[in-house]
Amino acid sequence: MSESPPLPTTYGADLGPADLDVLFEDLGRAADVLAVRCDGDGDVTLPAALAGLQGGTVRRVQVRYRHGPDVWCDTLMARTDGARLVRMRIEDES
Repeated sequence: MSESPPLPTTYGADLGPADLDVLFEDLGRAADVLAVRCDGDGDVTLPAALAGLQGGTVRRVQVRYRHGPDVWCDTLMARTDGARLVRMRIEDES
């Protein structure tokens, strides 16, 4: 029986509306954004994804980005009072 690769460590947080604004500002300023997807559709911009979450037209957003030497994947799931964030470092695919 072969061993499965270890699962990545995940981090989670509940974000309020102001926290979402800060997160998206930080991503736009300090990260090299590789991809942004809403509800599994094609790529969108960070501002469009945030507007969709805040406006209730988007339920899920996934952002892949490079910060320093690492590649990260943030998944945001809309809630009535903001969003649930699940973050994990992923293997660099480049």
